Amino acid sequence: MDQLKPKQSLKKFNLTFLPFDVTVKVTEGTTILEAIRKINLPLKASCGGRGTCGDCLVKVLSGNYQVNPSAALPANLINRNYTLACQTKVKDNLCVQLPQFEELKIKTVHDYNFFDNNKENLSGHFELSPPVKKIKLNLPKPSLKDNYSDLKRLQRELQKAIGRQKIFCEYSVLKKLASTIRQSQGKISVVLSTLESLPTIIDIETTNERFGLYGLAIDIGTTTVVLHLVDLENGEIVDTTFTYNPQLKCGEDIISRINYSLKPG
Repeated sequence: MDQLKPKQSLKKFNLTFLPFDVTVKVTEGTTILEAIRKINLPLKASCGGRGTCGDCLVKVLSGNYQVNPSAALPANLINRNYTLACQTKVKDNLCVQLPQFEELKIKTVHDYNFFDNNKENLSGHFELSPPVKKIKLNLPKPSLKDNYSDLKRLQRELQKAIGRQKIFCEYSVLKKLASTIRQSQGKISVVLSTLESLPTIIDIETTNERFGLYGLAIDIGTTTVVLHLVDLENGEIVDTTFTYNPQLKCGEDIISRINYSLKPG
């Protein structure tokens, strides 16, 4: 009987993408678009990689590659080494130029009075009610008549402030509770979370300390993901940043991305 020949392993090649100057190693036969998806670089592929939209047009600066015969491109683009990333397979070390996206212009509201000044143009009523807030307290000193523990006195004053009977305290707060109260002579700021069923004390500080209380508002869009850093004490948007949605390379719309997710493998 003839012995079975060992299966030859596929060759590995390096792909370098400009202008990001990022290199990834892939096996022979991998498409350029698959390599881009592997390292989450931004490249539109509205059709999800079926070769029908033409959005994933890239330029190969060096190296050999194989293009699917069904990929239709004008001769003037082919002669200048342009190709569709989803229809081009790696056969060599490649250097690929990706299109540079125009910087997005993100409009933000930096004035927290915006909603107050435009109430007439908005439907409904909006109030600042964050799930985490700071509450200033002035704890009375312990005495023979008021000889409860620091935690009991803290919970008692908080109950008066928020009108809730049961308040939980995290262990990390308990460890520094006594020293913080003594250091501030009872004048403290309590960071209270209402995310759980029971209000929870998640931090405590002296009133002399001024640590900000911030939240992150995230807007996940089909094209971009925008993050707003919000001051939870006054509602002001402190800063804004954004990035491209990594799913952009799987299709420009939701339906294309669903179809892409249904592909085998």
